[in-house]
Order: sequence, then structure tokens, then C-alpha cells
Amino acid sequence: MPFLNEAFEMNRVYVDLDETLSASLHSEFDHKKIADPFDGAKKFMEDVKELDNVDEVYIYSCRTSNWVQGPAQSAANMKVIKAWLEEHEIPYDGIFCGDGKPDGIAFVDDRGVPCAPRKNPSHAYTSALYRIARL
Repeated sequence: MPFLNEAFEMNRVYVDLDETLSASLHSEFDHKKIADPFDGAKKFMEDVKELDNVDEVYIYSCRTSNWVQGPAQSAANMKVIKAWLEEHEIPYDGIFCGDGKPDGIAFVDDRGVPCAPRKNPSHAYTSALYRIARL
């Protein structure tokens, strides 16, 4: 699988779309609509791309999940996301379209809760539970 080998060699950062780069339109969810970017979203993406330890920045979203959306809707959503990114001149290197967790050095997501027991063995799980309880 060349994609997997390539991913392990790249320092990729994955950035979520809804509620990370733009407001979610869940009350009127339409796969063809994405809200305007949050203030600072474009600058954030530009800054991430400039980091020395980052080779690529990918967008990931459940909008492009075959498992959640089905292949046809996932492909259509990918076109909508690409058009939105280009319209707002938000830099990116790719859009993750697939199922499962891609390999990356970081995941930027509004729902993310860090838990790294190797780095923080005495508090990792306690800290994660605390954060989850306050969501």
C-alpha cells in the first residue's frame, strides 16, 4: 500500500472542518453548504503549513467518510470542501477521504481530548476524564 508507506514518511497534520475552521450548520445541515471560515482560520492554516516539522496539512471531516456518508455522497462532499477551501484561499495539501484514523503527527479538532500516558503516566487518564466530563 503505497499511500500508507508515504503517510508514515510524511509529517502530516490533519485539521477538522466543521467547528474547527468554520461554524457547523447542524440545525440546517446541508452537505452542499459550509459556513464562512472562523476569524483567524486562514491565518492558522498558513501558520501550520510554515512550521518546520510539518510536511503537509490535510483536511479531514466526517463529511468525507464512506462509512458515514456512503461513497457517492462522500465524493460529492469532497468537491464541496475543495471549492470552499479554494473560494476562501485556505491553504491545504489534501483532503482525507476514507475510513479510520489516518496517520499524522497531530489532529486539530474541536472534539479532541488529549490522552498521552507515555508522556504523562500519572495524570493522562485523569486529565482526559476531566475534559470529557466537561464537554
